[in-house]
Amino acid sequence: MIEKLIINADDFGMCEGNTIGILLAHKNGLVSSSNCMMNMPYKNNYLSYCGDLKLGVHLNITIGKPLTQLTSFVDERGYFRRPNSYNDGKPYGNVNNLYQEFKAQINSFIALTGHKPDHLDSHHHVHLLPWFEHTIK
Repeated sequence: MIEKLIINADDFGMCEGNTIGILLAHKNGLVSSSNCMMNMPYKNNYLSYCGDLKLGVHLNITIGKPLTQLTSFVDERGYFRRPNSYNDGKPYGNVNNLYQEFKAQINSFIALTGHKPDHLDSHHHVHLLPWFEHTIK
């Protein structure tokens, strides 16, 4: 059967209610894809229930704690800072930190699932914000 519509559910693993909701929506034929937040607490409890749900990595630098020891993107307690949507276009953090964190999130997904992610996207659409472009230059 050719898939004509992909309905992707955001934030698998962020909280228990959201994660169970995604699994129930998939079981009932409503959702065909989701993206997993690899630094969030509820992913481990429910990844084994995904079946044929297509899973990607929801690259995250705006909520929770990082998987790596970052020197940027985090507050004094070690939690990700949620960036101002515009931030005057100024760099928000260190590109090497960004690369290492995204790499750790992807590798964590592969280690837990045994396969590469179906797709990649970002939490809060950070890849579209002006500061992101300046950070990666």
